[in-house]
Amino acid sequence: MAFTITETTFGTLPALAIDGDGDGDCDGDARLLLTLRGATVISWNVDGIELIDGYADELEFADQAGMRSAMMIPFSNRIPAGRYTFDGTDYDLAEGNPERAGETVLHGLLRLCDFSIVDVVAGEASAIVHLACRALRPGAFGGYPFSVDVTVDLSVTANSIEFVIAGTNVGDSPAPYGSGWHPYFTIGAAPIAELVVAIPAETRVVVDSDLIPLEGSAARKPVADGLDFRAPRVLGEQVLDVAFADLIVGPDGLAHTTMTHPASGRTIDAWQARGLMHVFTSDTVTRPRQSFAMESVEFMTNAFGRPDQSATIRLEPGERRSFRFGATTTLEPR
Repeated sequence: MAFTITETTFGTLPALAIDGDGDGDCDGDARLLLTLRGATVISWNVDGIELIDGYADELEFADQAGMRSAMMIPFSNRIPAGRYTFDGTDYDLAEGNPERAGETVLHGLLRLCDFSIVDVVAGEASAIVHLACRALRPGAFGGYPFSVDVTVDLSVTANSIEFVIAGTNVGDSPAPYGSGWHPYFTIGAAPIAELVVAIPAETRVVVDSDLIPLEGSAARKPVADGLDFRAPRVLGEQVLDVAFADLIVGPDGLAHTTMTHPASGRTIDAWQARGLMHVFTSDTVTRPRQSFAMESVEFMTNAFGRPDQSATIRLEPGERRSFRFGATTTLEPR
């Protein structure tokens, strides 16, 4: 397989097209489209099967409908009322934007920020893209007066994608920082009710009616009551919007959450080096229940607002922290 990387557009948005052409005998084709705005995956296609339900067009991207494939930086999921406390100081993410005062803030700050291309390498076995963003600076975002340089490294092979998101504190004071990814996976047009799902987790995160985790130790409970996916089982009509914690790692040191379509034999394995796995059956977004979100995240929702997470989100001056995750697809012989 030979890979190429081409600068292109998604509507008017600058993008990169990564193409891996098989030899026509034993190798299939791999395709990935990534916008530089937000480092957002629009499409991932292997052997002619679409595996990411990304934005349908630029208008849907502009609306951030479903926040598809969002790189969640410097926090993932929700901050209630947009307010948090860090190192004894209160912050409001609506600062300078009073019409949004009191709103829950979702999925980070960089979704509509442009990343720059640092380097690209296309080879026989893989394509590698290095991106950077220096938008996190005092004054750029209300309520986040910290300086963090962000890089996103993407590697694409014949049947896999791998990300490393890294944040480096280039400021003079500690900064709260974390990351995650919000992809909607699909196996072509396969109904998600037919999927067999496995989530290697000992506990789940308990939330209130606004999907904010409960305080302290009450936020975690052993998996039970229909939420134990340690043994693979059919998803059916079950509705899920829940994070799983205490992930069980395999011999490779990674935690593997999988969705399999038995009729086709296709599996997607969403793996991560650490953190939590948030899954969502996409019931409340455009194209409901057409895809299954498997979101690798560093930290629990509202980590910025939790005293029990203050040490883990803390990025000291000069410190760099990275988060590695990805997905692999396989097709079982039939």
